Amino acid sequence: ELFRHHIVMNSLVQTRIVDGLLMLIEKERQGDAVDRTLLKSLLRMLSDLQIYRDAFESKFLQATERLYGAEGQKLILEQEVPEYLHHVEKRLDEEYERLLHYLDPSTKWSLIHTVEKQLLSEHLTTILHKGLDSLLDENRVTDLTLLYNLFTRVKKGLVELCAMFNAYIKK
Repeated sequence: ELFRHHIVMNSLVQTRIVDGLLMLIEKERQGDAVDRTLLKSLLRMLSDLQIYRDAFESKFLQATERLYGAEGQKLILEQEVPEYLHHVEKRLDEEYERLLHYLDPSTKWSLIHTVEKQLLSEHLTTILHKGLDSLLDENRVTDLTLLYNLFTRVKKGLVELCAMFNAYIKK
């Protein structure tokens, strides 16, 4: 309790800890190797002190939203649909790895929802207009399967997919 009160509840110390954690996670998301054991220990400490949610989680989810919002905007314009879908799948896998290795399980739903929203939900129509017809024309079953599996994860994903598929059939 003394440690919690004098060290971690000190706003300057708490801010430095959280900023350091966010910086390490950002580095890992950029492909750098980080000390996951250190991340796990620090995040477990925040959890044990019952300040994980208030001190860390909201800032972490905001950083996640900013990162994947910008990344989605950029890559949807630069990449072909199959490449983009594989990127989304890779990013989701990476976030599941973070959950497995060091993030608190309570963060799971919010984290995955944030990634899906920024990389998929925000771009459903663009993905379909840009790539569905060619995937169907070229009978790219593997890419269509990935498209379907990703779209089932987000609200209105299947509704949009069905509408575009119906339009394709009527052509």
